[in-house]
Amino acid sequence: MSESYTRVFPIFAAAFAVIYLLAEQNNWALLTYHPRVGDWEFLVKPARDARSPAMYWYGWLVTSFLGASAVSLAALPLTKGRGSLVFLGWAIPLAVMVLFVYLFRGFFIPR
Repeated sequence: MSESYTRVFPIFAAAFAVIYLLAEQNNWALLTYHPRVGDWEFLVKPARDARSPAMYWYGWLVTSFLGASAVSLAALPLTKGRGSLVFLGWAIPLAVMVLFVYLFRGFFIPR
């Protein structure tokens, strides 16, 4: 595999984790899925009725993928001649996971 791609994989992982956190917290979903009726809509849309929830998770994934791809492409020329940033690809996603556990602590720890 080309060295240029391996330089930006850790950057992609770190950017994906941070953008996913922001997308989930601010509901920046590019897609909304209505599972009861099987419909997809562009951007954030409310539930169609009380029995049919709107799912934003797929939209958060798309938002994160596109954002992390853009960050990786922008970082590609900046990483030329630098060593591997593997620690970045592990440290930031792990920190985001710990932050999610904290944010959803009410779900994990009953009161």
